[in-house]
Amino acid sequence: MTHPTVKLPKDIFRAHYFFLRAQHFDQLEQSKKAMGFYLKAARLFTDTFKKYPKFAYFPLWSEQTRLSIARLKQLNKDLESIPDSQPSSLTNTGPRTKEEHTLQALVTQSIVTPNPKLSWADIIGLDAVVEELQKLIFLPLQRTELLEGNITTPRTGLLFGPPGCGKTHLVRILAAMVNVPVYSISAATLLSKWMGESQKMVHAYYKAAWANSPSIVFIDEFDGLFGSPSYGSSGSEASTTAIQIQKELQQHMDGLYTPLVNQTVTIAATNFPWHLQLSQIRRFDRVLYLPPPNQESIAQLLHHLLTGIVHQLSPDQIHWLSHELRGYTPNEIVTVCEAARQRPYEEIRQADRSYHPDLPVRPLALEDFKSSLSILTPILLQKGQEGVGTLAFRKWNAEFGLPAIDYPIQSWEKRFHVPTDDPNPVSLEDV
Repeated sequence: MTHPTVKLPKDIFRAHYFFLRAQHFDQLEQSKKAMGFYLKAARLFTDTFKKYPKFAYFPLWSEQTRLSIARLKQLNKDLESIPDSQPSSLTNTGPRTKEEHTLQALVTQSIVTPNPKLSWADIIGLDAVVEELQKLIFLPLQRTELLEGNITTPRTGLLFGPPGCGKTHLVRILAAMVNVPVYSISAATLLSKWMGESQKMVHAYYKAAWANSPSIVFIDEFDGLFGSPSYGSSGSEASTTAIQIQKELQQHMDGLYTPLVNQTVTIAATNFPWHLQLSQIRRFDRVLYLPPPNQESIAQLLHHLLTGIVHQLSPDQIHWLSHELRGYTPNEIVTVCEAARQRPYEEIRQADRSYHPDLPVRPLALEDFKSSLSILTPILLQKGQEGVGTLAFRKWNAEFGLPAIDYPIQSWEKRFHVPTDDPNPVSLEDV
């Protein structure tokens, strides 16, 4: 299946990035660095608009071009006379305290750097999820009139599934493909901050996203915010902080503060969706299940990983290996392949106690993969808190998935169903 992409000039995204960097240094009151990035942004925007005139009328980029030129003129005129303590006139809310300086630095660091090597081809076996994400993100970019009126396009999505099934990887690919800034927030980062400051961090992230919309806000470990054990432990400082963050995040996701939220998409990810409350689940316009790959997808992933690597695996051997890797997550499959690739080099090291670059390295063989299969136990077979079988995810997907994508049940899932003390255990009949 082929996936369409937004036809945006790459230089537009580069200019947008330069503008963000200029704002960052402007707010830090490093005027010379800010001028350099404003100049790069203005030149690149102008050159791109000459080649593609229709993009000159896009509100975000035309405004960024105007601000870059205006700020350049002001900095060039007043560079020597601006006191160090004066906030930036571009934002009118430049950092006046060490606390605000820290928040701005965290927001800037959270922008996901696009990896030009990534593409939609790196997503294997998740065609339905990719299609829904493209509707969620690309449609507002392609048809801006859908952002107007009382009925608007979806703007929130929740990704769920076992750890290692590609939720974070999907966001990295989005950053490379959609040509809009992606702000990545970790629940652990928010909860680890000092009391009373987490809400300010949430506001700072969304304020930056709105100012540079269209944009994406990605919240990892979402259950850590809305499904943490401290949520129900009233009276504790941890519980108070968690509840305050939850309220602040809900208000921003609901667009309480600004209508620009319609151009900012929020995507969250969780490994434990059943820890979330119904009120939180219903805030998402898309709830998408990312399952472990089936045998066909595993074979495609193996071919993808082995591209450019010298090996002697036959098609039948790859078929056998994909059968043995059923129930492994993509991240675990990558780990197995990495371990297999190291074995030829380890043989050289054991032979001469060094990794001499001139010594020939033999091609990868099936035995290398057989050996590496024993290095880890699939997370779906582990017991304890992390040991959740695929049937639990299937049942949750059938009940709360939007849309509830139908993945055919695989025969191997029975042995990957971890018994629990749940009085209502999940069975194949439930899904």
